[in-house]
Amino acid sequence: MKKIILLFAAAILIAVPAKAQLPCASEGYEEYLKANDPGYEERMQQKNEEIQGYLKNNPVPAPRAVVIIPVVFHVVWQTSQQNLSDACLIDQITSLNRDFRKLNADLSLAPSQFQAVAAD
Repeated sequence: MKKIILLFAAAILIAVPAKAQLPCASEGYEEYLKANDPGYEERMQQKNEEIQGYLKNNPVPAPRAVVIIPVVFHVVWQTSQQNLSDACLIDQITSLNRDFRKLNADLSLAPSQFQAVAAD
């Protein structure tokens, strides 16, 4: 799993020039909402409590059939050396599928808080 995250991060860092990288705006927007909407934090707290209550009262259903999700890659690059091969992309999908199916060799290294909720 770490290899996947590192590879995607490296691909993004290589493919996008540093000057074009913008930070995610969600945190800034959340701060804006907190400062400008007096009831925002209370509503978010209430929604989080509702979600936790739902999860507590609705256990995870029995395993379901494997779901096939169509995937499209958008590889952004400036020079051919930065481009990713089809083999590299297929390898990443294979690795993701192993992770999502709990068939990855490093499953035992998952943090303890995720062990009980890991699912196929």
